[in-house]
Amino acid sequence: MRKQRERQEKRQARGNRLGKEANQAKILLERLKGALACILFADSPPRLLLLDEPNNHLDLPSAQALETMLRSYQGALVVVSHDDTFLENLALTDRLLATKQGWHLEPVL
Repeated sequence: MRKQRERQEKRQARGNRLGKEANQAKILLERLKGALACILFADSPPRLLLLDEPNNHLDLPSAQALETMLRSYQGALVVVSHDDTFLENLALTDRLLATKQGWHLEPVL
């Protein structure tokens, strides 16, 4: 009986820890979205945004909102992403590829 209670307490502690981590991640993502919105909709937004995997860890509605904001951005974007659908949805004009022969800039068709 005691071992069973100890196992249950361990599971509960693990669940509490995971819940706290998930909550911290949500808070961080909300702050990131807020900061990006402030940048994109500022009176004089920056001319260049460098984004490294910007849609990682976003739920679908948040990723779609990010795509919409970035598509309306009037400056230059440098986006690193392994998500081809995300990149296509941004309607980028050019793509920089790393090849064995070196870097290659090509228009997006």
